[in-house]
Amino acid sequence: MIHHKEAIQDKAFDNNNGEKVFYTEDCYGFVNTINTKPFTARYEAHKKYLDLFYCMEGIEEVIVTPSINKKIIESYIEEKDIYFLEAPQDIKITLQKGDYIILFPEDGHAPGIGDRSLLKKLVLKIKILL
Repeated sequence: MIHHKEAIQDKAFDNNNGEKVFYTEDCYGFVNTINTKPFTARYEAHKKYLDLFYCMEGIEEVIVTPSINKKIIESYIEEKDIYFLEAPQDIKITLQKGDYIILFPEDGHAPGIGDRSLLKKLVLKIKILL
């Protein structure tokens, strides 16, 4: 997991509205505008892609836990590269405008956590090449 500030420009995605933008066949992104939600002990995890979340507006808490030895509550869906885990709250990272976090496949994560406030973020999906 990597967390940093001021390294990504948000201009290219300002008016994206959820439509996927492909850079290459192994990297795409989209803007996600949501209301944050309370934590529910449900984490998502991936096998083929890492996630990069860049906070464009608002505040987002991302709860992160190692995906190893966690209870799987929804099996892997290959076409979406996602499965879901259940675990108690672990590491909480708070992202504000200009912050980003990179989450690797071993990082189970609960994104979009907060007080139901508006959040606009860029999500990049980058394929892990082995």
